[in-house]
Amino acid sequence: MKDLTFEVKENNKIVKYEIIKYFKHNNKNYIIYKEPNEDDIYASTYDIKNNDLILGEIETDEEWDYIDEVLKGE
Repeated sequence: MKDLTFEVKENNKIVKYEIIKYFKHNNKNYIIYKEPNEDDIYASTYDIKNNDLILGEIETDEEWDYIDEVLKGE
């Protein structure tokens, strides 16, 4: 996968994130990402509406378990 990034406005500041992996599971889209030069990794559900990336919360332990398995495969 080529180097992919996206930006989000947080507290009136634009924050850039690097996409580690994105995938579909059980009819939901997931994205794993991090800030450049940082170690913390984040995960969210996502949709694309009107060419905008809309992030959502991961709601269940089963989803987190699957994301952990995906990260172990990296």
